[in-house]
Amino acid sequence: MKKIIFTFIIITTFLCSCGSLTSVTSVTSTSKRWVEYEILPSNITYNGESFFRRELSDGSTLTVLSDSKVSENSSYFYTLLWQDLGWYNKDGEWNASTGKLRPKSSRLYVNPKRRVAVYLDHNKNHSSYKVNIIR
Repeated sequence: MKKIIFTFIIITTFLCSCGSLTSVTSVTSTSKRWVEYEILPSNITYNGESFFRRELSDGSTLTVLSDSKVSENSSYFYTLLWQDLGWYNKDGEWNASTGKLRPKSSRLYVNPKRRVAVYLDHNKNHSSYKVNIIR
């Protein structure tokens, strides 16, 4: 019985650590992975003021805001999100091996290291935003 419980704990620990998204509680200003936040479309503003703010585990403050230069490169950042989650594009379709996380709609994906965020609306249209981090 002890062997079964031990095996279960090992497998559970392994499966929980295999994702490509960082846990919200462990996000720092240097986190390299994407962090997923649910956000209402009505909370997004396009006037250059921050519309999303979170305190990070290292004491930094992360804010997300609209930026024309980042917006122009939205397709680039959208592609990076998919690739960083383990997907590849073949003939216009995103494919991955079994078990890879797929980006969800109505979510803001933030990458603190890259200082960029990608939002997918309910129709899976993407837009990208600048991330500022204040220490």
